[in-house]
Amino acid sequence: MQLHFLGTGAAEGFPALFCDCYFCQEARRLGGKNIRTRASIQIDQIHKIDFPPDTFYHKLKYGLDLSKVQHLLVTHAHYDHFAPAELHFLAEPFAHIEEREPLHIYGNELVGERLELAGDPERAGFVYYQIKPFREFTAGEMQVLPVRAAHAPTQEALNFVLQKDGQTVFIAYDTGWFLEPTWKALGKFQFDLIIFDCTHGSLDNAEGHLGIKPLLRMRDRLGEMGSLKENAKLIATHFSHNGRLSHKDLCEALEPEGVQVAYDGLIIET
Repeated sequence: MQLHFLGTGAAEGFPALFCDCYFCQEARRLGGKNIRTRASIQIDQIHKIDFPPDTFYHKLKYGLDLSKVQHLLVTHAHYDHFAPAELHFLAEPFAHIEEREPLHIYGNELVGERLELAGDPERAGFVYYQIKPFREFTAGEMQVLPVRAAHAPTQEALNFVLQKDGQTVFIAYDTGWFLEPTWKALGKFQFDLIIFDCTHGSLDNAEGHLGIKPLLRMRDRLGEMGSLKENAKLIATHFSHNGRLSHKDLCEALEPEGVQVAYDGLIIET
């Protein structure tokens, strides 16, 4: 699998949209990998994780052909992860697609409700599937197991175990410390790649998101469970200015622990 990190920032972006704190000022000054748009990952061109409001920018920045995306997996319905009004532009006359296939959208109940903002699904050319934690499904050639994330108490936020071409990947951003049913489900897998949440950065906080210390505790528990393959790749993403760390600071804290720090545009092969 090829994973393209299109955005690696939290809800407000980094530097944050209206913020003038020291850490946002530093991000603007340093530029480069310190500039983070809202989180999304594209896999092998046809699978996409989340649909943030920065998707149009991602298309321009990385030369994406979004008409090739066939499967959209949505972690939850918060606006930074799901901007459904933009899906209105799937329809004619906004999009002329020579070989049009429906876009399959998988998400929780609230994702389905908010798809009303995208207009008529038949006209726009998408199909919605309500998915539930711990109920496996197939998205094209990929097997997907949604697990319950510790995030967004007013909806069923999800993380995803993905299996394709003999590789097992765990997308685990926008979550705090898992509840036991999720740990039990994860114990059935050995992962080639895990993508962790690190929103809280330097803060030792595991409420709704993770900081560096709970991220490392989560890594250690997965290792103790036997869920990490030898030479498994570990990557941190979803960073906020409230985590109080630059890209360099994050690398200095995480890389000695064997965790790579994602940045906008990073491409990983499994």
